[in-house]
Amino acid sequence: MSMNKQKFIYKTTGILTLVAVVISVIIAAQNTKASVPPAVGSYLSTIAGSDWIVMAQGALGTAPSDLSFLKTIDGQTANDYSTYILALTSLGKDPRYFGSENLVETLRQKANGGQLGDTALVNDDMFGVLALVSAGVPIGDSLVVSEAVYIKSKQLADGSWDFSATTTNGSVDMTAMSIMALRAAGVAASDPALIKAVAYLAGSQK
Repeated sequence: MSMNKQKFIYKTTGILTLVAVVISVIIAAQNTKASVPPAVGSYLSTIAGSDWIVMAQGALGTAPSDLSFLKTIDGQTANDYSTYILALTSLGKDPRYFGSENLVETLRQKANGGQLGDTALVNDDMFGVLALVSAGVPIGDSLVVSEAVYIKSKQLADGSWDFSATTTNGSVDMTAMSIMALRAAGVAASDPALIKAVAYLAGSQK
């Protein structure tokens, strides 16, 4: 496994879970009046220089005082660009002009044959779609459309996905990310792929 793949998987293992929890609680709060404990925000503020943490802070309506680290990408993969774009858009910043590089255009240049980034991965396609749409790329854009088709093509028989394009075992977190990516790309909730994915999540619930 390459260093970039190791870095991305390591970065997402704990932080993605925390970000997902924060965002999920905020979404649930619209109906249940739930709130994120202040301690969570305090904890997030102690972690500097992380695009993932910025996403969580953006969901909380806060932002780190120093965003200068987001002006320079810390890697060259599609995932690296996608997470930086998502961090910036979570704060209402335009990733085309925030730093010295147009992050959206560079991400688009990583497309090949209708999919983004490493052909051995599917998670870079999930995050890529979310990043492009969050930056204002329309769902009718040819890359967004082809990515939705590609992501659906990698769904496993049980309705799940994982980060790898060749896996035979899916995971709850990557299935959830696929659902979000496909919905962001304009795929209807009634689409058979999403119905199977939701059924997989329901069946995985404890």
